[in-house]
Amino acid sequence: MEVRMAEAEIEFRVDPDHCVETAARKRLQELARAYLRGEAGEECGEEFELLREFLSTADFRSIRAGSEMRFRAGREVRFFLRREGGRILFGFHDDARSSPEAGFS
Repeated sequence: MEVRMAEAEIEFRVDPDHCVETAARKRLQELARAYLRGEAGEECGEEFELLREFLSTADFRSIRAGSEMRFRAGREVRFFLRREGGRILFGFHDDARSSPEAGFS
């Protein structure tokens, strides 16, 4: 499992042992620890809020099914998460449908 934060976008590279939900929860815990140690900046706060909202509203059964389909096909699983215009957008990087319709408001 690997988590990368680009400008206003979080990317999860997951493996069969770590689903997107697990990766997001672990990253949220890392950010909380950094905040408590006084090591978190404004960017960490934005990432924390994005992850918190995503974890409380996403349909992980559907996301997990998408990951499993990619694993069975032998493909790398890269999942993105970002906020645009007040909406959370998310999806798989290899999915042509990864557009505003893939997210929720």
